[in-house]
Amino acid sequence: MSTEPGSTAQVMRMDSETKEWLLAAARRAERRYPGAVGELLSQELLSWMVFGHQLGSDLIMRVADDLLLEEPQPP
Repeated sequence: MSTEPGSTAQVMRMDSETKEWLLAAARRAERRYPGAVGELLSQELLSWMVFGHQLGSDLIMRVADDLLLEEPQPP
């Protein structure tokens, strides 16, 4: 990203479907892992949705997929 006057920075936008997927994963994380772990995981998912997606890693999307596609294991 350039900071020179007159330069334009590219802003990456996330589509609505992906945002909804990440929001659902954040809610599921809090329910599946009550307490600090669930809160941390939820915050990471939401933070990545806001600005982390610009970094290009797909790890958080794999986490979201695991949370939403796996059936919870009985205790």
